[in-house]
Amino acid sequence: MPPESLHLHSDHCRQMLDHIRACLPDEACGFVAGRGQQVEQVLPVRNISPRRDRFQMDPAEQWAGMRTIEDAALELLGIYHSHPQGSPSLSPIDVKEAAYPQAAYLVWGQEGQDWRCVAFGLDQSSPYRIPIFVASDAPHLA
Repeated sequence: MPPESLHLHSDHCRQMLDHIRACLPDEACGFVAGRGQQVEQVLPVRNISPRRDRFQMDPAEQWAGMRTIEDAALELLGIYHSHPQGSPSLSPIDVKEAAYPQAAYLVWGQEGQDWRCVAFGLDQSSPYRIPIFVASDAPHLA
């Protein structure tokens, strides 16, 4: 089961956004790790998809990220990715390719100049929203 909510610090949001902006115009992807519902670490992973509207984690970086999470005695709380040309929602392909049912799926979408993040869990492949709480001001989260 994914966490019932996610608790992040504004630095975690900045780390994800910095990675997302660095990957434009392609999608960015990575992990969020922590304990319970508290995010403690953001782990960017290189997107190797040849398509601009998809993400595929580099297998070596994906493995290294999972190893980092395990070595730190953390849990995989979520997988984040961006939709530079779309909304912060799970696409049918995102749902179909979701391989970690215990994780939340954080989707960043750009609305004008602002980025917004929405977290989802999957119940038998049906997405539902997971609340995100940020330790300081971050109006781009929902």
